[in-house]
Amino acid sequence: MSLLEPASLTEALLVAKGAAAPSRFTTTRSSAGAGAGGRARQPDGRARLPLRLDEKRHRRLRLATAHLRKSGQALLLAALDHYLDHVVPTLIEGRCHCLACGMTPPAPSPAQGPA
Repeated sequence: MSLLEPASLTEALLVAKGAAAPSRFTTTRSSAGAGAGGRARQPDGRARLPLRLDEKRHRRLRLATAHLRKSGQALLLAALDHYLDHVVPTLIEGRCHCLACGMTPPAPSPAQGPA
């Protein structure tokens, strides 16, 4: 049986009351391993951040990554670093010492591979 096919209803699905257990195909989201505020962190300390893109932006990002031979993550990190280092200080007119002292993290090593 494929995971994409619906399960057939048979007596194998029936269990005695109180003896029910999740199937091995069941997935659940848990907060195990989540940091402050329930945000999940990778074992290497990096945070996961979902990003929703409309179709046009997604296509442009994919084209740019192909032309530049860089991963989407590398391109987005470079764009974020540029924005935080050059655009935000102009917008807030230097009113945040914490941002002004922040350093751009190093680029991911080639060992980490594309996103």
